[in-house]
Parts: sequence; C-alpha cells; structure tokens
Amino acid sequence: MAGRLGLISYGVALIILAISLILPAMQIVTWNESPALILVFLGGWMMILAVIKIRYPKKYARGPFSTFSWGALTTAVGSLWMLNIRGIPFVYSVAAIAILLGAIAIAAALKRD
Repeated sequence: MAGRLGLISYGVALIILAISLILPAMQIVTWNESPALILVFLGGWMMILAVIKIRYPKKYARGPFSTFSWGALTTAVGSLWMLNIRGIPFVYSVAAIAILLGAIAIAAALKRD
C-alpha cells in the first residue's frame, strides 16, 4: 500500500483539478475561488494521507504528524483565501487561525513517540 500512495495521490490531484474546474463552470463558485478551492481540497487530502501513514509508515519519509500539520496549514490558507475573496469580515479569519492552531495542538497532544 505504501508504494502505491504516490499513484493514488496523482489520481486524487487530477480529481481535485477536475472538480475545481467543474464547480466554476456550473457557477457554484467563481473562477477566482478555484485556486483557493484547490488548496482546500489538497490540504484535506494531505490530512487523509497522514492517517494512512500511521498505518503504513516509511522509514525515511515525512512523518504523519508533519504531513497532518502541512495539510491543516494548506487547508487554512485556502479557506482564508476564499473568505477574503468573498469579502467575509476579518474576525472570521482570526477564528479560522484559532481553529488551525487548535487542530495542530490536538494532533501534537495525541502524537505517540
């Protein structure tokens, strides 16, 4: 399973790209929001990969905690970008950053050495 994660990730990236092109074409989101949507979906996939890496670790690969943290950061950046595009007040951005820091703190607390 661990050797096939690269190919699975390529497939997921293509699906994310397709969804991010279909949603603006259907006028569900604007074309300006499409790059932010890609970041949100890729961050979600990175967090899913972190869970998979717990079960199938590689010796010299990035650890699950690091992968989860980068996924949470990528999702937060995409979400904040989308909030900015939609003109949502700044207080929601601060709340999103607090949620990100809380998620990373929880992951750090649950991290096994």
